[in-house]
Amino acid sequence: MQRTQRLDARRSEGKELNPLEKRLLERLVQRQGSIIELTEQIASDLQQQMAPPEGPEIVPKEPEGENSPSETSPGEGG
Repeated sequence: MQRTQRLDARRSEGKELNPLEKRLLERLVQRQGSIIELTEQIASDLQQQMAPPEGPEIVPKEPEGENSPSETSPGEGG
């Protein structure tokens, strides 16, 4: 990153870059762009993994028969 800043500063000051420096600056900019893209992809993947699942929420049912008011336990009634 420091090399990119130095080369960019020279260019901004109006100093002409030689062909080798121009190519170096182009490569550095491309690499930094690739790093940015990869970082954004990683961040996106992490957000998707941490997001709650889509779709209806599943609520567990209470087991039937244990304390259900509609059923009688053995020995009661009937």
